[in-house]
Amino acid sequence: MEPVVRADPHPNPLPRAGEGEIPGVGFRQAGGVPVSVSDSLSRVRERVGVRVQRARALRHQATDAEQYLWRHLRASQLQGHKFRRQHPVGPYFADFACIASRLIVELDGGQHASGDGMARDAARSRFLQSQGWQVLRFWNHQVLTELPGVLQVIVQTLLNPHPHPLPLAGEGEITEGYLS
Repeated sequence: MEPVVRADPHPNPLPRAGEGEIPGVGFRQAGGVPVSVSDSLSRVRERVGVRVQRARALRHQATDAEQYLWRHLRASQLQGHKFRRQHPVGPYFADFACIASRLIVELDGGQHASGDGMARDAARSRFLQSQGWQVLRFWNHQVLTELPGVLQVIVQTLLNPHPHPLPLAGEGEITEGYLS
């Protein structure tokens, strides 16, 4: 009688932590040809772990304005939209992000009013918009003193989102008063 061979989807023994590759991760294009990057699974996990730790630290160090706004955004309280705090997007952490609507709400303190701070914020906003996010920015004092107005702007943006992807400048024709 022939031995029964079972098709097992997992290699036996399983590779040790850090060995092997993750599909879609660890490859980049160089001249149109995929090139393997020598990132092990443990390095990828380590970087993800560092980002999670950083997000947790930012949540624990929230400003008064962030805490105050979070009380009104958490648990889908705002028109049923779910928000996350300190959500990682590329190299940045968004103060508040509504994943379903691709909306980021950023709160800025006085340090953002300087020339350097404004330039960094503009670059950050450009990057986030290039990733398909719409960015709303408010000053901390606006949240603390004008919360109903801030919430109204957020709700209006959630109800009337920008088209995705945004049309290129000059696209479309105006026909009988409508852009087509």
